[in-house]
Amino acid sequence: IGENHPGYIQKNTLKLEIEDFQRTIDDKTKHETILGSEVPPELQNISPDIIFLARKKQMQVQENLKFETMRQQEYMVEKIPALLDMIWSKLCSIGKSIVLKDALLEHIVNSYPTPITKSDVDEQMKVLLNLAPHWCSIKTLENKTWFKIVKDCNVFMAVRSNFVRGIK
Repeated sequence: IGENHPGYIQKNTLKLEIEDFQRTIDDKTKHETILGSEVPPELQNISPDIIFLARKKQMQVQENLKFETMRQQEYMVEKIPALLDMIWSKLCSIGKSIVLKDALLEHIVNSYPTPITKSDVDEQMKVLLNLAPHWCSIKTLENKTWFKIVKDCNVFMAVRSNFVRGIK
């Protein structure tokens, strides 16, 4: 059968349609693999390569955020011994085991050896509250938030040494 024969043309056309259909299926599968789920209709006309690059960039941004978050947490944990010292000295100087949280935050911001924001100190205090709940806690009374510690020097020294050892 020659190229001009109707049977040859039909067979060749069918072959091209099958290949085109397979390419469509492959592109859809590639889209779904790249996105991790079914491709929304509005993105189905976009090249899988472009979607792949956008997804890769998005994943890099997410990894950078995770890394930055880990670095910030490590930094906060490293600074906890200094935070402990400031909290301890403030509460010992006023002779109490409880103080208004805002007043303590203000004292720490003003006493910190390097410039720091109130929100950063608040984050450090949250880390401290999570890691040493047996030593410090937050209490809310009459719409005021109080920071409370166990005012025992031995407990304070044990907590502080645990943080210092944990950092090294």
